[in-house]
Amino acid sequence: MTFLENTPGILRNLSQGFRFVKYLGFIALTAFLSACFLGSDEGSQEPGYVRLDVSLERQAGILMKSAAADSTFNLDSMYVVLTAPGSATQSYRYAIAGRPDTGAITVAPYVYGLNPVRTWTAKIYTIDNQASPARRDTVHFDSIPFYVNAGDTVDVSAVVRAAVAILRVRMLSTTGDSLLASISYLRVRINGVTRDSLFPNGATYNGVYLANLATAWAVSDSGWIYKTSDSGTTWIPQSSGIPNDLNSVWFTSTSNGCIVGDAGAILRTTNGGTNWISKASGVTTNLRYVNFATAAKGYAVGDEGVILKTLDGGNTWESISGGWFSQTSPNSQNLNATHFTSASEGYAVGAAGTILRTANSGATWTAQNSGTTNVLLGVHAYSSTNAVAVGAGGVIRRTTNAGSSTWSTISSGVTTELRDVHFATATYGWAVGAGGVIRRSGNGGSSWTAQTSGITTDLNAVASNGTDRVLAVGSNGEVRRRNSISNTSAFTDASNAVTGSVQLNGVHMLSGTSTAWVVGNGGFIAKSTSTNNNDWTAQTSGTTENLLDVYFANANDGWVTGANGTILRTTNGGTDWAPQTSGTAVALHGLYAANADSVFAVGDGGTVLKTRTSGALVTTANLRGGHFLGDTGFVVGESGTSLRTYNGGSTWTSITGTAQNLNGVAWSKQTGAAGYVTAVGDGGTLVQATLAGNSWTSHNSGTTQRLNAIHIAGAPRLYLVGDSGIVRSKSLQTAGGGIAFPLNNPVWAVQSTKTTESLRAVNCFPQQDTCLFAGTNETVVKTEDGASAVYVHKSAGARRFDKELVYKALPTRKPTIVILQAIDRNSPLRGFEFVDTLTFGAGQDTTINVRLKQCGGTKPACTP
Repeated sequence: MTFLENTPGILRNLSQGFRFVKYLGFIALTAFLSACFLGSDEGSQEPGYVRLDVSLERQAGILMKSAAADSTFNLDSMYVVLTAPGSATQSYRYAIAGRPDTGAITVAPYVYGLNPVRTWTAKIYTIDNQASPARRDTVHFDSIPFYVNAGDTVDVSAVVRAAVAILRVRMLSTTGDSLLASISYLRVRINGVTRDSLFPNGATYNGVYLANLATAWAVSDSGWIYKTSDSGTTWIPQSSGIPNDLNSVWFTSTSNGCIVGDAGAILRTTNGGTNWISKASGVTTNLRYVNFATAAKGYAVGDEGVILKTLDGGNTWESISGGWFSQTSPNSQNLNATHFTSASEGYAVGAAGTILRTANSGATWTAQNSGTTNVLLGVHAYSSTNAVAVGAGGVIRRTTNAGSSTWSTISSGVTTELRDVHFATATYGWAVGAGGVIRRSGNGGSSWTAQTSGITTDLNAVASNGTDRVLAVGSNGEVRRRNSISNTSAFTDASNAVTGSVQLNGVHMLSGTSTAWVVGNGGFIAKSTSTNNNDWTAQTSGTTENLLDVYFANANDGWVTGANGTILRTTNGGTDWAPQTSGTAVALHGLYAANADSVFAVGDGGTVLKTRTSGALVTTANLRGGHFLGDTGFVVGESGTSLRTYNGGSTWTSITGTAQNLNGVAWSKQTGAAGYVTAVGDGGTLVQATLAGNSWTSHNSGTTQRLNAIHIAGAPRLYLVGDSGIVRSKSLQTAGGGIAFPLNNPVWAVQSTKTTESLRAVNCFPQQDTCLFAGTNETVVKTEDGASAVYVHKSAGARRFDKELVYKALPTRKPTIVILQAIDRNSPLRGFEFVDTLTFGAGQDTTINVRLKQCGGTKPACTP
């Protein structure tokens, strides 16, 4: 048997990502054949029978045709081979009528008589015979075991699947434009048979960046990256290491750059793209645009309102569009508590004596030596250098140097589990635990003495307002209070009927006030504002999950964490609580709000989460473009979504005035002149607003084509690029040397790009009018004066075909590809040939690089 390579129509379907669907027509095999008799020891037994009901799995792109012009895929017969130990092999072949791509298949029915008490195997093949060109290809293959008893009929149903192998072809040329400028299609020969030609479809460049007059990068679908070092004459591929579509690229130097793409992909290089390293984005949505305001500060935007920020050149990223995102923890130990001394410096503690510290707002966490393997359950840092951790077995650990060396062992005087610790000042602190234990320190944690709680119920959390109040909470609704932080008087009861017998797990007090919140099992939240904190009033949490910790940044903004990844948020002091998406299902034990814009939560499995912008989602719209300079930035997206920030993304203001999809935005603030922001979008949309304005003003773009990108070059000149090769430009220079803003009915220079491809990206070298415009089918357009000399530079140094060649192959047989040939569209006698041999089997997914050589004309003749 030989093996079938499918047609272009089939490949088109597969490239569009069709999923497997089961073919619903069963092939009933019900007629009786003569029995096969047993050997001498079993000759007296009746035969057994098997009835096979077979359905063929129709895989989109394999059995399905997409156009009438495609040659018919003839599945004309089914071949069944029955085998069993000690029995003769039986083979049956049946004609199949109809076409598998339409679902009209019929087959003559059969029932097989078989030797009983045998384990049989049915091997089922479907065959495609085609006369011209001659083919006899196996399409489906499966092996089905069954057992037959004497006189019984066994019904066997099975789905028979196609045996598939995939070859992906990447065509490369190292000699510039000439080889690939006129290629029309790719021809493949398999086992001496010429298969249907594969029409090329060059990659779509979604992003381009010009680092200097010679060096640029372009990024495209399927994880492709290209670099030019000779002003676009040749483009060399760089390995991204990922298959994601790449959408935008930005370099802060010729060495340091970042790329963003689909499914949250972020890549970073520090050596000009020789190596690209994947970085965690914390999101799975498509990222559409990346822009760096400085060498260290960058922003990325994408679908579902995602906005990300980096402060270290793209090494780590955090969300600034609201919600919670994961931070990288150096281990997977359960984390039980966290506390910060500022928005940037803090600790997290957990199982096996784990202590983690961050000095950069959680961008990175470093493990520290606690000197114990006991579970640590509470931590409090009361200065930039001093912190105390407590845990199982009455363990207390203390640092006075931010944990730079081993944490000191401090005697608690008990072996009881200590579950929380809190310092009202740098001097006075408390640790609470099982059995109503309270330990007190009056010297910053250097030593601890017993404090009377008045109960034997477990205490789980402790908090203070820093001046005159300490609260400890625990099981059975216990709330214990003392009205001094400096004396050693006993704690007294501050619970009421509301707290009842619920297990309380967390408590928080606002600094300098008597306002406090407690949380517990079953979604319990209560608030107190009275002088003695015994007036607890229940709040509606909207959940029945066990709540484990609570923290307020101020009187209004607060958060609660709990079991199963629960996070609740309030902006009105707890009157209303709303659930937030944490992105995890683990228990979140510890919580800390450095301020209303920077909140941390820790939990099982080393989970560390952080939120910004008070956890409020800025927008749910898909964002398509952005532009940031310093802390001022703009993002735009679908249905006219437009947002402005002046503080690096901490808060956002909407700009209204258009319902069109906006695809790109740019702005420039000139000294002595008002600043303007300009955006482009579908239908030739061009809108502009002042930097402080909240409404867009529409302007004439000179086209109704979709505009995909906008750029302000340093000359200064404004560029708009879009579909059908559209490039519009306008000088912003006035006669007096100023900047001509706003637009006010602009007259656009219509530039001839010599292409009708859709242009998706534009980037110019600063202070120059040298620009690159990139788009579909690997098109790169270049201008060197910003006005007239616009011409196409093919990225032919690394062209590829976006098609998959799909072959049907038995696992035991390997088709051999012997010729790959690229044919000139202008003449069948000219082309570029690559001859090689490649073998692969069913189930394999193989990529081959095709390096071209010229043939035809004055060159050696191309293989026909």
